[in-house]
Amino acid sequence: MELNKKITPFQFFTLLFLSRVFAMVTYIAGINKELSTTDEIIASVFTGLFLAVSAIPVVLFLKKDNESGIIKRASCLSESFSKVLCIFYLIEALYFGTITAVRFGIFTGSVMFPDTNMGFFIFIMLAASSYIALKGIESAGRSSVIILIPVLFALIFVFTTQSDDFDLLNFTHPFTDKLTDIISSGFYSASRTGELAFIILLTPYVKKLRGRHIYLWVIAVTVLILITEIILAGVLGRFGGTQLFSMYSLSVLAESGFIERLDAIITCIWLLCAALKIAVIIFVSEMLFSSLFKKRRRLLFIAISCAVIFIGSIPLINNISGFISLIRSPVHPILFITGICIMPSVTLFFEKIKRRKKE
Repeated sequence: MELNKKITPFQFFTLLFLSRVFAMVTYIAGINKELSTTDEIIASVFTGLFLAVSAIPVVLFLKKDNESGIIKRASCLSESFSKVLCIFYLIEALYFGTITAVRFGIFTGSVMFPDTNMGFFIFIMLAASSYIALKGIESAGRSSVIILIPVLFALIFVFTTQSDDFDLLNFTHPFTDKLTDIISSGFYSASRTGELAFIILLTPYVKKLRGRHIYLWVIAVTVLILITEIILAGVLGRFGGTQLFSMYSLSVLAESGFIERLDAIITCIWLLCAALKIAVIIFVSEMLFSSLFKKRRRLLFIAISCAVIFIGSIPLINNISGFISLIRSPVHPILFITGICIMPSVTLFFEKIKRRKKE
């Protein structure tokens, strides 16, 4: 397998899109401050705005060089600076990997196989994702395009079969909640979008990456979130806030003529998204380990990444309240702002100083 073979921007952003699909369908009620149904939709608009603004440093970073990732560019400035970035992004990747694994464990343990050992499902998922990561980013990219078709079908099916249950009375007056609470909810939702950091890390693996590709992805994610929030509000109303996984509750209600109770099949499609998301995280972690230690021992670094994610997820899968407290903590915003805004900006600043010295 040619590990450095590049994938197309479409394949790359399909991977990132499926990653957000999994995060959306496994959203746990109670993570954000509870808002009225209409204000949830307004908060989604702010999420899109925050994503668009936070993507600016990433776009500027790619504009200077869309062939080299942030680690390589940092190493051209200083080996010490490069190692600091490696450690930071490694912590971020393993943290998001742990959060994703816990989401997966709680989802499967609560929805598919209640009263079973959720750690076992996480172990199986990590094994499957490790295999994909071992095959390389090209394998994940090709798989994402194939999986995109059933994912879009599942989403369209779930959304379009709810028309009879859609009730405008479920919508509340706009700005029933405080504007600060709405903006805060939108920001915290945006801060859980770790995929933007993958862009500057995986740049060397993507052909002709451009800023417009990033904003097309941001628009696609924002539209998906908006449609989902509108359907959830119109069909479930405030009842959706009482469900652990409101998107799954919506898929259970989906039926069309002779096609009924496709929630099991749809759930399997969501799990494919989880496998790809974790595979990308493991691939990024292995890449960062290799850069940090200047050695490419893929099996060892993939095994270490999986072990860290697995060990980190065990205390949280049986403690949903603790998991929600972690998600609500400042950890996500700190990682988000530092990894997507500060680090690329600092790198660009040092590169500018270096160019001036040469002149």
